[in-house]
Amino acid sequence: MTTATLDPVSVPVSEEEQVRALHELLQEEGKALLIGKGGKPAMKLPDAVYDLLLKILSVMEEGKQSPSFQSHKT
Repeated sequence: MTTATLDPVSVPVSEEEQVRALHELLQEEGKALLIGKGGKPAMKLPDAVYDLLLKILSVMEEGKQSPSFQSHKT
């Protein structure tokens, strides 16, 4: 297991509403899809990526500056 510490992240005031809206959108029922750049087809986000994204958005909304996440090597 490795531990990664992210650099401090601040959400600009101009993006706070977007972060909140994205967090709410991802909490709705159903599966999250990622649409690729340049018109690449959508794909379902893996559960681990989806869960991590929700954690990141929660931390950003709370205004915490130094989140840490542990990654498990398999």
